[in-house]
Amino acid sequence: MLKPLKKFYNDQQLHPTFWGIFLNPFYFARKGLWQGIKQLSQKVGGRILDIGCGQKPYKNLFNYKEGSFPITENFTKHILSIPIFPGITNDQIKLICEKINEVLK
Repeated sequence: MLKPLKKFYNDQQLHPTFWGIFLNPFYFARKGLWQGIKQLSQKVGGRILDIGCGQKPYKNLFNYKEGSFPITENFTKHILSIPIFPGITNDQIKLICEKINEVLK
């Protein structure tokens, strides 16, 4: 019983419908973002890099198919994207560096 409700709630966070008005405090911003991306997505090509929530909620709006951009796809397999943002603390930077060092050992 809770699983379908949780899925519905999560869907409303990234793909808001009418019910999202009641469940998502960012309903109008998300709805506008969704509509803008949907309108422009057909004019844009490339591979989707998700630097946000990690769920690629807008991926299905694009006509991207694996193999469409072989050079770009090859580059994305060799890129390391590390977290960085204006409020990052020294402790967070140290933790990121420690984790990278663990992987490289």
